[in-house]
Amino acid sequence: MAKTEQVGNTSNIHLRGMLLDVLELAFPPEEIGTDKLSQFYLELHQKEMAKKHGDYNLDTHLIRLFNLSRPYKHIIISGLHELAHHIEATLHGETKHQERFYGYLHQLMLTAMSMEIITKMDAIDEQANPDLDKLEKFFGKIAYWQFNKIPYKQNKCHIRILRAYEWRDILKGFGYSYLTLEQVWMKEFEIANQQVEVDALMALGIPKNNIVIQSATEIEADFFYYLVIRNAYDHREYLRSIGYRYGGYGKGDRNWVKKIMARDLAAEKELVANLMGVAAKVMR
Repeated sequence: MAKTEQVGNTSNIHLRGMLLDVLELAFPPEEIGTDKLSQFYLELHQKEMAKKHGDYNLDTHLIRLFNLSRPYKHIIISGLHELAHHIEATLHGETKHQERFYGYLHQLMLTAMSMEIITKMDAIDEQANPDLDKLEKFFGKIAYWQFNKIPYKQNKCHIRILRAYEWRDILKGFGYSYLTLEQVWMKEFEIANQQVEVDALMALGIPKNNIVIQSATEIEADFFYYLVIRNAYDHREYLRSIGYRYGGYGKGDRNWVKKIMARDLAAEKELVANLMGVAAKVMR
């Protein structure tokens, strides 16, 4: 739990929708006796932190997730952790890392496994799941957890439009949502209708290569970071050669900036780790 600062963030309608689907299957409103559990907000932050992957604000019902350079399944598990805080806070007025909290997290994780959003292998990865020891203390080895599969969006697909600034108003009118940190427009469709939609998009002039179709059960996402290098005058030629732009992307007139995939952050930092006197950081 934490107080929040409303800066440098973005909502992610895709991930929130997925967490909401898990929540409503794990804790149906008619069984819980309230629909307040669905009243939460989600923000993803371009912020790398050493000691925590997310937090929950009891007063505003806001979940924040950090460290987007991690695999997407790890981010989902962090979302489930914070969602368990939301459940406990909503039902009991407080939330702590005690057995009741882990009971809620256990039910969320079982449900996500039954929907095939995450696997047992994801859950026993200590980097993905810092709660592993506590969950296994209260509920036994994850390898022995039992659940029945729940069909989840088997007939759905996502159409994602890349490099679509020129068509942004049209896509918004067509019901697409813009995912800021992924820099794509996305909408969910029945698989049977996907070709009709693709034909309509191409008729508008959107190149076929800009249109990506994914099964709705492909739980993956790629986020963008801006890596900013300061005090780098002596290294300008090297930085230019590996794709940095001086004063690029509106991140400061005297900064060298490169847009990278968040998952490439560690590798990119290695490229500049030995440059004398420079400071590299992720900028929103």
